Amino acid sequence: MPNYKTIKDYPEKTEKTRIIDKLLLLRQDLDKEIPKKTDAETLLLATWNIREFNSKNRINESYHYLAEIVSRFDLIAIQEVSPDLKALERLMFRNDWVKMTL
Repeated sequence: MPNYKTIKDYPEKTEKTRIIDKLLLLRQDLDKEIPKKTDAETLLLATWNIREFNSKNRINESYHYLAEIVSRFDLIAIQEVSPDLKALERLMFRNDWVKMTL
């Protein structure tokens, strides 16, 4: 489950509400498109080339949406991560369960 503790740090209540609403809609869409994880019956794998993942222009809230998607898989390979791992670290912070292999 993604870590949404940082949503409380957004200064505007309308911004917090918008992010939460978008996350709930994203969850509904993901529930329709991605099979449920089970301990014994599924292994959900993904590769993802996240466009401009390391961009300095990526807005902070986008990491919440990325974390929600990543959390649906058992194993995911994120492609084209640059030597500067700040973006990957930000994504991992929002997924308490993530184990990273470099």
